[in-house]
Amino acid sequence: MIRSAVLVAALLGLPSLVYAQNAVDVDPEHHRVVFEDDLVRIIRVTYPAGYTTPMHEHNQNVVVILADAHLENTVPEGTVQSMERQAGDSGRSAGANHASENVSTEPFEAVMIEFKRVSPVPAP
Repeated sequence: MIRSAVLVAALLGLPSLVYAQNAVDVDPEHHRVVFEDDLVRIIRVTYPAGYTTPMHEHNQNVVVILADAHLENTVPEGTVQSMERQAGDSGRSAGANHASENVSTEPFEAVMIEFKRVSPVPAP
């Protein structure tokens, strides 16, 4: 009985470990590192139409959208946020854990610059 309780508790804790996994590690086919040093990591992000990523995390970052995009991002708690961007849009993020679905009929493309050191200035 005690063993079963410990096993159930361990299994219930596993999803939190999945949320903490890096995008490049859990989805290397769609998150490709194109440059990395001790300050930044630059990732080329490509999602085919209809593709859904596994749950993953990003550090604080700046992203440049290369193709018009319509994504639905699901956070670990289950909330879904719709995101529509145009090619050339850019923005800064404090980082997040999420799964993304490309709900567009076109591929999604972006370049993400992840910072290895957190900026003291909060992202908008």
